[in-house]
Amino acid sequence: MDIFEYGTPLVINFGLEGLAKIRKQFPDITLLADLKIMDVAAYEVNQAVNILIAPNKTY
Repeated sequence: MDIFEYGTPLVINFGLEGLAKIRKQFPDITLLADLKIMDVAAYEVNQAVNILIAPNKTY
């Protein structure tokens, strides 16, 4: 069985709308939405800081 993991960084960067787009494009795949933040907290804090410092820049 193949599983597509929509991990925490994707949730942070693209929200659950990104998950909905994947589901629409691939209706038959198994999706795992990983919504915890403990495993990549440093990355998420850095993303939030970058967005606060330069909100119009793409990361």
